[in-house]
Order: sequence, then structure tokens, then C-alpha cells
Amino acid sequence: MIRAIDIVISILVMLLLSPIFLIAAIAIFIESGYPVFFRQKRVGRNNEEFVMIKFRSMAHDNRFSFLGDSEQSPTNLEETAEVYQRTSVNDSRITKVGEVIRRFHIDELPQMVNVVFGEMSLVGPRPDVRAQEEEYYPRHWAERTSVKPGLTGLAQVMNDRATSVSRRTALDLLGIRRAGFLMYFWILIMTAVKTVKGSSF
Repeated sequence: MIRAIDIVISILVMLLLSPIFLIAAIAIFIESGYPVFFRQKRVGRNNEEFVMIKFRSMAHDNRFSFLGDSEQSPTNLEETAEVYQRTSVNDSRITKVGEVIRRFHIDELPQMVNVVFGEMSLVGPRPDVRAQEEEYYPRHWAERTSVKPGLTGLAQVMNDRATSVSRRTALDLLGIRRAGFLMYFWILIMTAVKTVKGSSF
């Protein structure tokens, strides 16, 4: 049932927000060229990797394709920031368009394509890159990867970027253990509220 709800909501949101998708893509291209999208391998359910998609929000050297650079790019500032979580609101690497789309989490919207393809759910722990596995206890990593990663999750609606890794992990695991329709819809509603307010996740 959750899978069906994921698909319906994702398709409806993408249709309703298609003008925003287009405006964001054009703005990114005008300000800093291609690629418009940032693509990176993440770890999903059953410890299997998939390619996650985002709107690019950081500076780039423009040597890669319009559809998005690969996770192999050594010059990709956004990839490094994603792996090591070293971004902040005032990070000089973030473009002007990037500031806006990050504030309202527009950069994350392309991941609804991942949801439709079944690689992600709307609600779940945020997907990590393989290198981050070493940051977790083995049992915690196994539990995180026992479910589909999410576009948003309990750790996102209960915290901000200043929260410690251990706190985010605890909330991710709590969200997994208490998963259900009530938790699912509560997280979606709280995510929408925080997005409208431009609050940090």
C-alpha cells in the first residue's frame, strides 16, 4: 500500500510542480551552465546501490554532461560535500540559485523519480554513500539498509543540519522501528510544513 501511495503522490507532485522543475533547471543552467542535475551512487535497500538524482546547487567545472556528472568525478564539489556533510547555509561553494533551491528543498525534488522507479520511498532514512558505512555500527547500518531510503524521514523533521550523526542515526532507527501509516503521513505533513517555512532539514 505504501508503495502505491509513494507512486501516486510523487507523480501528482511532479505534475503540479513541473513549472518549478523547469524554472529551477533553467536558472541553474543560466547561472553556472551544465550539468543541471547532480547524480551520485547511494546505498539503498538490501545494501544495493542506485543512482540518486538532485538539482545541482554547488559550483562545478562544467566538463561533464548536461544530464549530470558521474560519481567518479574528482572535481565535483557537491559530491565531496554530500559524502562528508560539510556544507552550511553560508558555504561559499553554494551558488546563488543553489541557496534558494536548498532553502526550500527544491534540489531534492528530482528524487521523486527515484521513488517512482522503486529505488526510494517518500519516507525513510536518507540514503548514504558507500563510504559512510564505516560511520555506523554494523547492526545500525544493516537496519538502515533493511528498508528503502527516503526523500525525508524522522531525522529530517525532528532535527536540523547541526544535529550530531549519532542523534540522526537514533531517529532514523526509531522511524524504521515505528514505521506505519500514521508515522508515514505525519512525517510527510511535517516535511511540507518545514519546506514552506524554509526550515533546515
